[in-house]
Amino acid sequence: MKKQVVMDNVGNAQNNPFSNIPPEKLGKLLQMASKKTGTDPESLRQNLEKGNVESVLGNLNPKDAEKVSKALSNPAFAKQILSSPQAQELLKKLGGQ
Repeated sequence: MKKQVVMDNVGNAQNNPFSNIPPEKLGKLLQMASKKTGTDPESLRQNLEKGNVESVLGNLNPKDAEKVSKALSNPAFAKQILSSPQAQELLKKLGGQ
């Protein structure tokens, strides 16, 4: 029996990590992140969708890579980062609120 994948309103599988971000805002976010990581936005998107975080971290400076790695492995640290005023402002912009 084949596994059925439910699609969202823009044709993406619901297990897509970007499915809750409007496409235009996702594009802007990927543009910003690609400048920081030194990679093109589409490669960045593909690596993140595949869960290939190591390839993304390899393009960051060591200090930033350490922060991201720590946040991914430590939920309390991730919560601390996400509760910062800068992160909250970015999340508001991405969420359209």
